[in-house]
Amino acid sequence: MKRVVGRWLFPVLILITTPNAFAGAPMPVEDINSGTNSAAPSDLTAVGDKLFFTAFTPQYGRELWTTDGTSEGTKLVKDFYPGPNLDGPANLTAVDDWLFFTAYDDKGSPRLWRSDSSGKDVRRIGSGFVVDLANINGTLFFTTSTKNGAQLWKINNNLGKPLLVKSIKSKNGAIAYKLTNVVGTVYFLVYTKVGTKVGYKLWKSDGTTVGTVPVRDFPGEAVAHPDNLTNVNGTLFFTAYSPETGSELWKSDGTEEGTVVVKDIYSGPGSSDPMFLVNGEALLYFLAFQPATGYQLWRSDGTSEGTFLVGEIVPKDNIPNYFRTSAIVNGKRTLGAGLNGNFFLVIRNFSTGAELWSTDGLSTERFLSLTADPLHMGTLTAVDDMIVFSGNDGVNGSELWVGDGESKARMIEIAPGPGSSAPSNFTAAGNNLFFVADDGVTGRELWVIPIAALHDALNN
Repeated sequence: MKRVVGRWLFPVLILITTPNAFAGAPMPVEDINSGTNSAAPSDLTAVGDKLFFTAFTPQYGRELWTTDGTSEGTKLVKDFYPGPNLDGPANLTAVDDWLFFTAYDDKGSPRLWRSDSSGKDVRRIGSGFVVDLANINGTLFFTTSTKNGAQLWKINNNLGKPLLVKSIKSKNGAIAYKLTNVVGTVYFLVYTKVGTKVGYKLWKSDGTTVGTVPVRDFPGEAVAHPDNLTNVNGTLFFTAYSPETGSELWKSDGTEEGTVVVKDIYSGPGSSDPMFLVNGEALLYFLAFQPATGYQLWRSDGTSEGTFLVGEIVPKDNIPNYFRTSAIVNGKRTLGAGLNGNFFLVIRNFSTGAELWSTDGLSTERFLSLTADPLHMGTLTAVDDMIVFSGNDGVNGSELWVGDGESKARMIEIAPGPGSSAPSNFTAAGNNLFFVADDGVTGRELWVIPIAALHDALNN
Protein backbone atom coordinates (compact mmCIF):
# COMPACT_ATOMS: atom_id res chain seq x y z
CA MET A 1 0.00 0.00 0.00
CA LYS A 2 1.02 3.59 -0.51
CA ARG A 3 0.34 6.14 2.15
CA VAL A 4 -3.09 7.64 1.50
CA VAL A 5 -4.22 10.90 3.08
CA GLY A 6 -7.90 11.84 3.20
CA ARG A 7 -9.36 8.66 1.70
CA TRP A 8 -9.58 4.93 2.35
CA LEU A 9 -9.12 2.01 0.04
CA PHE A 10 -11.88 -0.61 -0.24
CA PRO A 11 -10.90 -4.03 -1.64
CA VAL A 12 -13.17 -6.40 -3.52
CA LEU A 13 -14.06 -8.91 -0.82
CA ILE A 14 -15.49 -12.38 -1.41
CA LEU A 15 -17.86 -13.37 1.41
CA ILE A 16 -18.92 -17.00 1.84
CA THR A 17 -21.87 -17.51 4.20
CA THR A 18 -23.21 -20.89 3.05
CA PRO A 19 -23.63 -23.67 5.64
CA ASN A 20 -20.51 -25.54 6.71
CA ALA A 21 -19.42 -27.88 3.92
CA PHE A 22 -15.86 -28.81 4.66
CA ALA A 23 -13.87 -31.39 6.61
CA GLY A 24 -13.18 -30.85 10.30
CA ALA A 25 -16.05 -28.60 11.43
CA PRO A 26 -15.77 -27.08 14.94
CA MET A 27 -16.64 -29.44 17.78
CA PRO A 28 -17.32 -28.97 21.49
CA VAL A 29 -14.46 -30.35 23.58
CA GLU A 30 -16.37 -31.13 26.77
CA ASP A 31 -19.47 -29.84 28.57
CA ILE A 32 -17.52 -29.06 31.74
CA ASN A 33 -20.39 -27.32 33.53
CA SER A 34 -23.11 -29.68 32.36
CA GLY A 35 -26.38 -28.60 30.79
CA THR A 36 -27.04 -25.04 29.73
CA ASN A 37 -24.79 -23.69 32.48
CA SER A 38 -21.50 -22.13 31.40
CA ALA A 39 -18.01 -23.15 32.48
CA ALA A 40 -16.82 -19.88 30.89
CA PRO A 41 -13.26 -21.06 30.15
CA SER A 42 -10.61 -18.33 30.30
CA ASP A 43 -6.83 -17.84 30.39
CA LEU A 44 -6.37 -20.26 27.48
CA THR A 45 -2.64 -21.11 27.29
CA ALA A 46 -0.87 -23.53 24.96
CA VAL A 47 1.83 -25.83 26.33
CA GLY A 48 3.13 -27.79 23.36
CA ASP A 49 0.07 -29.33 21.70
CA LYS A 50 -1.92 -29.29 24.97
CA LEU A 51 -4.14 -26.49 26.23
CA PHE A 52 -4.44 -25.31 29.83
CA PHE A 53 -7.26 -23.05 30.96
CA THR A 54 -9.43 -22.17 33.93
CA ALA A 55 -13.11 -23.11 34.08
CA PHE A 56 -15.96 -22.93 36.57
CA THR A 57 -18.09 -25.74 38.00
CA PRO A 58 -20.39 -25.59 41.04
CA GLN A 59 -18.39 -28.37 42.71
CA TYR A 60 -14.87 -26.98 42.32
CA GLY A 61 -15.39 -23.29 41.54
CA ARG A 62 -12.89 -21.83 39.04
CA GLU A 63 -9.91 -24.18 38.77
CA LEU A 64 -7.20 -25.26 36.32
CA TRP A 65 -8.05 -27.71 33.52
CA THR A 66 -6.15 -29.23 30.61
CA THR A 67 -7.14 -30.82 27.29
CA ASP A 68 -5.71 -32.42 24.18
CA GLY A 69 -8.83 -31.47 22.23
CA THR A 70 -10.83 -34.60 23.05
CA SER A 71 -13.45 -35.25 25.71
CA GLU A 72 -11.37 -38.15 27.10
CA GLY A 73 -8.28 -35.94 27.29
CA THR A 74 -10.01 -33.10 29.17
CA LYS A 75 -9.55 -33.14 32.93
CA LEU A 76 -9.29 -31.08 36.08
CA VAL A 77 -5.62 -30.58 36.95
CA LYS A 78 -6.08 -29.90 40.65
CA ASP A 79 -8.60 -28.45 43.08
CA PHE A 80 -6.23 -25.83 44.51
CA TYR A 81 -8.74 -24.06 46.72
CA PRO A 82 -11.55 -26.40 47.84
CA GLY A 83 -15.10 -25.19 47.40
CA PRO A 84 -16.87 -23.09 44.77
CA ASN A 85 -14.34 -20.23 44.72
CA LEU A 86 -14.46 -17.65 41.94
CA ASP A 87 -10.76 -16.66 41.96
CA GLY A 88 -8.89 -19.53 40.36
CA PRO A 89 -5.30 -19.97 39.18
CA ALA A 90 -3.90 -17.00 37.25
CA ASN A 91 -0.83 -15.75 35.38
CA LEU A 92 -0.64 -18.93 33.25
CA THR A 93 2.81 -18.87 31.60
CA ALA A 94 4.25 -21.54 29.31
CA VAL A 95 7.99 -22.26 29.39
CA ASP A 96 8.99 -25.07 27.04
CA ASP A 97 6.85 -28.09 28.05
CA TRP A 98 5.91 -26.70 31.46
CA LEU A 99 3.19 -24.42 32.75
CA PHE A 100 3.87 -21.97 35.58
CA PHE A 101 1.04 -20.15 37.31
CA THR A 102 -0.15 -18.69 40.58
CA ALA A 103 -2.83 -20.07 42.87
CA TYR A 104 -4.10 -18.84 46.23
CA ASP A 105 -3.17 -20.71 49.39
CA ASP A 106 -5.48 -21.12 52.40
CA LYS A 107 -4.42 -17.66 53.63
CA GLY A 108 -5.42 -15.95 50.40
CA SER A 109 -1.87 -15.32 49.15
CA PRO A 110 -0.82 -16.07 45.53
CA ARG A 111 1.88 -18.76 45.38
CA LEU A 112 3.90 -20.11 42.45
CA TRP A 113 3.05 -23.55 41.02
CA ARG A 114 4.31 -25.66 38.14
CA SER A 115 2.78 -28.43 36.02
CA ASP A 116 4.16 -30.63 33.29
CA SER A 117 2.30 -30.75 29.98
CA SER A 118 0.32 -33.83 31.05
CA GLY A 119 -1.14 -32.07 34.09
CA LYS A 120 0.00 -34.95 36.31
CA ASP A 121 3.22 -33.57 37.84
CA VAL A 122 1.88 -30.52 39.71
CA ARG A 123 4.03 -28.90 42.39
CA ARG A 124 4.18 -25.75 44.45
CA ILE A 125 7.43 -23.80 44.16
CA GLY A 126 8.58 -21.68 47.08
CA SER A 127 6.45 -19.70 49.51
CA GLY A 128 6.74 -16.07 48.40
CA PHE A 129 3.88 -13.68 47.66
CA VAL A 130 4.09 -13.77 43.85
CA VAL A 131 3.29 -10.59 41.91
CA ASP A 132 4.27 -11.25 38.28
CA LEU A 133 5.95 -13.87 36.07
CA ALA A 134 7.19 -14.10 32.48
CA ASN A 135 8.98 -16.39 30.06
CA ILE A 136 12.26 -14.69 29.14
CA ASN A 137 13.85 -16.73 26.34
CA GLY A 138 13.11 -20.07 27.99
CA THR A 139 13.83 -18.98 31.57
CA LEU A 140 11.04 -18.22 34.01
CA PHE A 141 11.45 -14.91 35.82
CA PHE A 142 9.06 -13.92 38.59
CA THR A 143 8.76 -11.29 41.31
CA THR A 144 7.67 -11.47 44.92
CA SER A 145 6.84 -8.79 47.44
CA THR A 146 7.44 -8.47 51.19
CA LYS A 147 7.19 -5.69 53.76
CA ASN A 148 10.91 -5.03 53.17
CA GLY A 149 10.80 -4.64 49.39
CA ALA A 150 10.56 -6.61 46.16
CA GLN A 151 12.54 -9.58 44.85
CA LEU A 152 13.36 -10.74 41.33
CA TRP A 153 13.78 -14.51 40.91
CA LYS A 154 14.51 -16.93 38.09
CA ILE A 155 14.40 -20.67 37.45
CA ASN A 156 17.21 -21.64 35.09
CA ASN A 157 15.68 -24.96 34.18
CA ASN A 158 12.13 -25.99 34.71
CA LEU A 159 12.99 -28.59 37.35
CA GLY A 160 15.41 -26.38 39.29
CA LYS A 161 14.87 -24.37 42.44
CA PRO A 162 14.20 -20.63 42.27
CA LEU A 163 17.31 -18.48 42.37
CA LEU A 164 17.20 -14.99 43.88
CA VAL A 165 18.47 -12.53 41.27
CA LYS A 166 18.05 -9.29 43.18
CA SER A 167 16.47 -8.00 46.37
CA ILE A 168 15.22 -4.44 45.95
CA LYS A 169 14.91 -3.06 49.48
CA SER A 170 12.41 -0.48 50.60
CA LYS A 171 11.42 0.07 54.24
CA ASN A 172 7.77 0.51 53.28
CA GLY A 173 7.74 -2.37 50.83
CA ALA A 174 7.82 -2.37 47.03
CA ILE A 175 6.08 -4.02 44.09
CA ALA A 176 7.99 -5.20 40.99
CA TYR A 177 5.75 -5.90 38.01
CA LYS A 178 5.25 -5.67 34.21
CA LEU A 179 8.06 -8.15 33.42
CA THR A 180 8.81 -7.66 29.70
CA ASN A 181 11.19 -9.57 27.44
CA VAL A 182 13.37 -7.42 25.18
CA VAL A 183 15.77 -9.75 23.33
CA GLY A 184 16.61 -11.70 26.50
CA THR A 185 16.81 -8.71 28.83
CA VAL A 186 13.93 -8.44 31.27
CA TYR A 187 12.58 -4.95 31.92
CA PHE A 188 10.18 -4.22 34.75
CA LEU A 189 8.73 -1.46 36.90
CA VAL A 190 9.21 -1.00 40.64
CA TYR A 191 6.65 0.91 42.70
CA THR A 192 7.47 2.38 46.11
CA LYS A 193 5.61 4.65 48.50
CA VAL A 194 7.06 6.78 51.31
CA GLY A 195 4.33 8.58 53.25
CA THR A 196 2.16 10.26 50.63
CA LYS A 197 4.90 10.23 47.98
CA VAL A 198 4.97 7.52 45.37
CA GLY A 199 7.71 6.69 42.96
CA TYR A 200 8.27 4.46 39.95
CA LYS A 201 11.52 3.20 38.50
CA LEU A 202 12.23 1.36 35.29
CA TRP A 203 14.65 -1.53 35.91
CA LYS A 204 16.38 -4.07 33.70
CA SER A 205 18.10 -7.40 34.34
CA ASP A 206 20.31 -9.83 32.45
CA GLY A 207 19.61 -12.51 35.05
CA THR A 208 22.58 -11.69 37.28
CA THR A 209 22.67 -9.68 40.49
CA VAL A 210 25.22 -7.19 39.16
CA GLY A 211 23.32 -6.88 35.89
CA THR A 212 20.02 -6.01 37.60
CA VAL A 213 19.96 -2.23 37.82
CA PRO A 214 17.61 0.76 37.71
CA VAL A 215 17.37 2.49 34.34
CA ARG A 216 15.46 5.66 35.15
CA ASP A 217 13.43 7.18 37.96
CA PHE A 218 9.88 8.48 37.37
CA PRO A 219 8.83 10.33 40.53
CA GLY A 220 5.34 11.74 40.73
CA GLU A 221 1.70 10.98 41.19
CA ALA A 222 0.23 7.52 40.73
CA VAL A 223 -1.81 8.65 37.73
CA ALA A 224 1.41 9.51 35.88
CA HIS A 225 3.24 6.22 36.30
CA PRO A 226 5.05 4.42 33.45
CA ASP A 227 2.99 1.68 31.84
CA ASN A 228 2.35 -0.40 28.70
CA LEU A 229 5.87 -1.88 28.38
CA THR A 230 6.08 -3.33 24.85
CA ASN A 231 8.96 -4.83 22.87
CA VAL A 232 9.18 -4.20 19.13
CA ASN A 233 12.29 -5.53 17.39
CA GLY A 234 14.52 -5.04 20.42
CA THR A 235 13.27 -1.58 21.39
CA LEU A 236 11.34 -1.12 24.62
CA PHE A 237 8.38 1.22 24.18
CA PHE A 238 6.25 2.45 27.05
CA THR A 239 4.12 5.37 28.18
CA ALA A 240 5.15 7.85 30.86
CA TYR A 241 4.52 11.36 32.14
CA SER A 242 6.74 14.40 32.50
CA PRO A 243 5.65 17.96 33.38
CA GLU A 244 7.15 19.25 30.13
CA THR A 245 5.43 16.86 27.72
CA GLY A 246 2.50 15.36 29.62
CA SER A 247 1.79 11.65 29.09
CA GLU A 248 3.51 10.55 25.87
CA LEU A 249 5.24 7.65 24.11
CA TRP A 250 8.74 6.79 25.40
CA LYS A 251 11.45 4.30 24.49
CA SER A 252 14.54 2.92 26.21
CA ASP A 253 17.80 1.30 25.15
CA GLY A 254 18.54 0.30 28.74
CA THR A 255 20.48 3.44 29.69
CA GLU A 256 19.26 6.55 31.51
CA GLU A 257 20.32 8.85 28.67
CA GLY A 258 18.72 6.52 26.12
CA THR A 259 15.35 6.53 27.91
CA VAL A 260 13.53 9.36 26.16
CA VAL A 261 10.29 10.64 24.71
CA VAL A 262 9.84 9.31 21.18
CA LYS A 263 7.61 12.17 20.11
CA ASP A 264 5.58 14.87 21.86
CA ILE A 265 2.40 14.04 19.95
CA TYR A 266 0.28 16.60 21.84
CA SER A 267 2.86 19.38 21.85
CA GLY A 268 3.65 20.97 25.21
CA PRO A 269 2.40 19.86 28.64
CA GLY A 270 -0.83 18.44 27.20
CA SER A 271 -1.08 14.63 27.02
CA SER A 272 -1.69 12.53 23.93
CA ASP A 273 -2.38 9.71 26.40
CA PRO A 274 -1.02 6.79 24.31
CA MET A 275 -2.75 3.49 25.05
CA PHE A 276 -3.10 -0.12 23.88
CA LEU A 277 0.51 -0.39 22.66
CA VAL A 278 1.00 -3.52 20.56
CA ASN A 279 3.78 -5.08 18.48
CA GLY A 280 2.41 -5.13 14.93
CA GLU A 281 5.34 -7.24 13.67
CA ALA A 282 7.76 -4.53 12.42
CA LEU A 283 6.07 -1.47 13.94
CA LEU A 284 4.47 -0.31 17.16
CA TYR A 285 0.77 0.55 16.89
CA PHE A 286 -1.18 2.47 19.51
CA LEU A 287 -3.96 4.99 20.08
CA ALA A 288 -3.12 8.63 20.78
CA PHE A 289 -4.99 11.91 21.16
CA GLN A 290 -4.60 15.25 19.42
CA PRO A 291 -7.14 18.09 19.69
CA ALA A 292 -7.51 18.25 15.89
CA THR A 293 -8.26 14.53 15.43
CA GLY A 294 -9.32 13.01 18.75
CA TYR A 295 -8.11 9.47 19.47
CA GLN A 296 -6.80 7.78 16.31
CA LEU A 297 -4.49 4.96 15.26
CA TRP A 298 -0.76 5.83 15.30
CA ARG A 299 2.41 3.92 14.47
CA SER A 300 6.07 4.25 15.44
CA ASP A 301 9.40 2.82 14.38
CA GLY A 302 11.12 4.42 17.38
CA THR A 303 12.02 7.68 15.68
CA SER A 304 10.20 11.00 15.81
CA GLU A 305 9.93 11.08 12.01
CA GLY A 306 8.63 7.51 11.90
CA THR A 307 5.93 8.20 14.49
CA PHE A 308 2.77 9.49 12.87
CA LEU A 309 -0.99 9.22 12.48
CA VAL A 310 -1.88 6.27 10.26
CA GLY A 311 -5.37 7.44 9.40
CA GLU A 312 -8.43 9.22 10.78
CA ILE A 313 -10.58 6.10 10.95
CA VAL A 314 -13.21 7.25 13.46
CA PRO A 315 -14.97 10.60 14.00
CA LYS A 316 -12.96 13.40 15.61
CA ASP A 317 -15.22 13.69 18.65
CA ASN A 318 -14.61 10.07 19.60
CA ILE A 319 -13.74 8.13 22.68
CA PRO A 320 -11.14 5.32 22.75
CA ASN A 321 -13.73 2.53 22.87
CA TYR A 322 -14.52 3.15 19.19
CA PHE A 323 -11.49 0.87 18.91
CA ARG A 324 -12.24 -2.58 20.30
CA THR A 325 -9.41 -4.08 22.32
CA SER A 326 -10.49 -7.48 21.10
CA ALA A 327 -7.36 -9.04 19.63
CA ILE A 328 -5.61 -11.92 21.37
CA VAL A 329 -1.80 -11.79 21.07
CA ASN A 330 0.31 -14.17 23.16
CA GLY A 331 -2.73 -14.91 25.28
CA LYS A 332 -3.41 -11.26 26.12
CA ARG A 333 -6.17 -8.96 24.97
CA THR A 334 -4.90 -6.02 22.94
CA LEU A 335 -5.67 -3.55 20.13
CA GLY A 336 -5.00 -5.72 17.09
CA ALA A 337 -2.86 -8.42 15.51
CA GLY A 338 -0.14 -8.44 12.88
CA LEU A 339 -0.19 -10.72 9.82
CA ASN A 340 2.18 -10.76 6.84
CA GLY A 341 3.35 -7.19 7.38
CA ASN A 342 -0.13 -5.79 7.97
CA PHE A 343 -1.92 -4.91 11.20
CA PHE A 344 -5.60 -5.77 11.74
CA LEU A 345 -8.00 -4.20 14.22
CA VAL A 346 -11.72 -3.87 14.87
CA ILE A 347 -13.47 -0.50 14.75
CA ARG A 348 -16.83 0.19 16.41
CA ASN A 349 -18.53 2.36 13.80
CA PHE A 350 -21.73 3.46 15.49
CA SER A 351 -23.17 4.59 12.14
CA THR A 352 -22.42 1.65 9.85
CA GLY A 353 -21.53 -1.16 12.25
CA ALA A 354 -18.45 -3.06 13.32
CA GLU A 355 -15.64 -3.07 10.79
CA LEU A 356 -12.39 -4.98 10.38
CA TRP A 357 -9.58 -2.69 9.19
CA SER A 358 -5.98 -3.29 8.15
CA THR A 359 -2.92 -1.10 7.71
CA ASP A 360 0.66 -1.51 6.54
CA GLY A 361 1.68 1.48 8.65
CA LEU A 362 1.23 3.93 5.78
CA SER A 363 -2.43 3.70 4.76
CA THR A 364 -5.61 2.24 6.21
CA GLU A 365 -7.94 -0.18 4.47
CA ARG A 366 -11.37 -1.45 5.47
CA PHE A 367 -11.29 -5.21 5.04
CA LEU A 368 -14.79 -6.14 6.17
CA SER A 369 -18.02 -4.57 7.47
CA LEU A 370 -20.61 -7.10 8.59
CA THR A 371 -23.44 -5.67 10.68
CA ALA A 372 -25.19 -2.52 11.81
CA ASP A 373 -24.55 -3.59 15.41
CA PRO A 374 -21.08 -2.35 16.43
CA LEU A 375 -20.85 -4.90 19.24
CA HIS A 376 -21.10 -7.94 16.96
CA MET A 377 -17.52 -8.19 15.87
CA GLY A 378 -15.27 -9.36 18.63
CA THR A 379 -12.14 -11.36 19.26
CA LEU A 380 -9.60 -11.68 16.46
CA THR A 381 -6.22 -13.32 16.18
CA ALA A 382 -3.68 -14.29 13.52
CA VAL A 383 -3.35 -18.04 12.93
CA ASP A 384 -1.15 -19.62 10.26
CA ASP A 385 -1.41 -16.79 7.67
CA MET A 386 -5.12 -16.29 8.43
CA ILE A 387 -7.18 -13.84 10.47
CA VAL A 388 -9.74 -15.57 12.67
CA PHE A 389 -12.46 -13.46 14.28
CA SER A 390 -16.09 -13.36 15.39
CA GLY A 391 -18.56 -11.38 13.28
CA ASN A 392 -22.25 -10.96 12.55
CA ASP A 393 -23.58 -10.74 8.98
CA GLY A 394 -27.03 -9.67 10.21
CA VAL A 395 -28.56 -13.08 9.35
CA ASN A 396 -26.62 -15.80 11.17
CA GLY A 397 -25.76 -14.06 14.43
CA SER A 398 -22.25 -13.63 15.81
CA GLU A 399 -20.23 -16.59 14.51
CA LEU A 400 -16.71 -17.77 13.70
CA TRP A 401 -15.11 -16.19 10.62
CA VAL A 402 -11.80 -16.78 8.88
CA GLY A 403 -10.16 -14.47 6.34
CA ASP A 404 -7.00 -14.37 4.26
CA GLY A 405 -6.48 -10.69 5.10
CA GLU A 406 -6.70 -9.73 1.44
CA SER A 407 -9.86 -10.65 -0.46
CA LYS A 408 -11.72 -13.58 1.12
CA ALA A 409 -13.66 -14.23 4.32
CA ARG A 410 -15.74 -17.26 5.28
CA MET A 411 -18.28 -17.80 8.06
CA ILE A 412 -18.24 -21.06 10.04
CA GLU A 413 -21.56 -21.48 11.85
CA ILE A 414 -21.76 -22.93 15.37
CA ALA A 415 -25.22 -21.87 16.62
CA PRO A 416 -27.67 -22.56 13.74
CA GLY A 417 -29.97 -19.81 12.53
CA PRO A 418 -29.98 -16.24 13.80
CA GLY A 419 -28.64 -17.19 17.23
CA SER A 420 -25.12 -16.13 18.20
CA SER A 421 -22.40 -18.47 19.45
CA ALA A 422 -20.18 -15.39 20.07
CA PRO A 423 -16.82 -17.21 19.79
CA SER A 424 -13.89 -15.69 21.69
CA ASN A 425 -10.50 -16.41 23.27
CA PHE A 426 -8.98 -17.95 20.10
CA THR A 427 -5.79 -19.84 21.02
CA ALA A 428 -3.71 -22.16 18.82
CA ALA A 429 -2.16 -25.27 20.36
CA GLY A 430 -0.44 -27.81 18.15
CA ASN A 431 -2.57 -28.35 15.03
CA ASN A 432 -5.77 -27.09 16.65
CA LEU A 433 -7.47 -23.77 17.32
CA PHE A 434 -9.33 -23.64 20.62
CA PHE A 435 -11.96 -21.07 21.52
CA VAL A 436 -14.95 -20.44 23.76
CA ALA A 437 -18.49 -20.41 22.31
CA ASP A 438 -22.16 -21.00 23.15
CA ASP A 439 -24.12 -23.23 20.78
CA GLY A 440 -27.39 -22.46 22.56
CA VAL A 441 -27.45 -25.87 24.23
CA THR A 442 -24.45 -26.23 26.54
CA GLY A 443 -23.68 -22.65 27.57
CA ARG A 444 -20.23 -21.09 27.05
CA GLU A 445 -17.83 -24.01 26.82
CA LEU A 446 -14.54 -24.93 25.14
CA TRP A 447 -14.55 -25.71 21.39
CA VAL A 448 -11.90 -26.87 18.94
CA ILE A 449 -11.33 -26.86 15.19
CA PRO A 450 -8.30 -28.21 13.28
CA ILE A 451 -6.27 -25.37 11.77
CA ALA A 452 -6.27 -27.34 8.50
CA ALA A 453 -10.08 -27.09 8.51
CA LEU A 454 -9.82 -23.28 8.60
CA HIS A 455 -7.73 -23.41 5.42
CA ASP A 456 -10.25 -25.79 3.88
CA ALA A 457 -13.18 -23.57 4.83
CA LEU A 458 -11.52 -20.50 3.33
CA ASN A 459 -10.51 -22.15 0.08
CA ASN A 460 -13.58 -24.27 -0.67
